Parts: sequence; C-alpha cells; structure tokens
Amino acid sequence: MDWRPFITRWNTQKQVFDTLISVYSGPNKFSDDILTLVGDNKGSLWLHNALNGLLEYRIKEKKFVSYTMKDGLPSDVFYGFSPVINDQLWMAGHNQLTGFNTLTKKITVYETIITPLSISDFGFQVSDSIISKSETRNPKSEIKAVAFLSL
Repeated sequence: MDWRPFITRWNTQKQVFDTLISVYSGPNKFSDDILTLVGDNKGSLWLHNALNGLLEYRIKEKKFVSYTMKDGLPSDVFYGFSPVINDQLWMAGHNQLTGFNTLTKKITVYETIITPLSISDFGFQVSDSIISKSETRNPKSEIKAVAFLSL
C-alpha cells in the first residue's frame, strides 16, 4: 500500500472527514513536505511546502491559489509564518522578512544587509544603527532594505 501525507478536515456538524488534500498547487504541487501552515479568520489556510512559495487554500471553494516569485515574493523558500493578524501574514526567509496582506495581496519585503562598508554613497537614510531604503523591484512588491553596520 502506497502511503503519502495529506491534510484533512473534520466536519463536526456531520461527524465526518469532508476534505482530503494530498496534491497542492504551484510548481511543486506534489511535494508533501508541508513546512508551515496557518489559518485566517476569512476562511483560508496559508501554507508553504518545499520550494513552492506561498499557497492559499480557500476552504469554501476547495481551491488553491499559488503565489511565487513571479507575483513579487523574494523567494519560493520560507522558514516560518506568523499567525494572520489584521489581514497581515509575515513570512521568514533567508535574509528577509516578507509581509503579505491577505486581502490586497500586497507584498512588502524587508531585506537584511550586514556590512562593514560606508553607506553614504548608496543614498540610505540613517536612523540610529538601522538604515533603510524603499525601492520597487517588482510592481507587485515593495522592497525595504534594513542594514546593520559593523563599524
């Protein structure tokens, strides 16, 4: 017997399992390595499986929506998600923190730069020891670089 992991939902009113998911969405839709999963109060599950960006599962529609680098994400790899609070999901990745508004789908990326170099030539604004600059790399995402100086 071939066994593979899956996500299922128990319907307490009907006292049955009414949903079984073993194939997801995105370029790696058959990857069953679910690394992080959170739910929101609007009826969606937000999950990440290996190398597959952000997946939204709309429970009532029983439908997946995939968000990848083509949509403005800085990477298709994430290490963890925050709970969804005020329609904002935060995703931790390698050298960046990504905010994703679950209603508007706006993506804001905070990238970390650790540098011993002088930053005055790069046009950054200095506030205490944190330097930030906003740029638009993709029309669907906003990039904010945060640098910590080691002088």
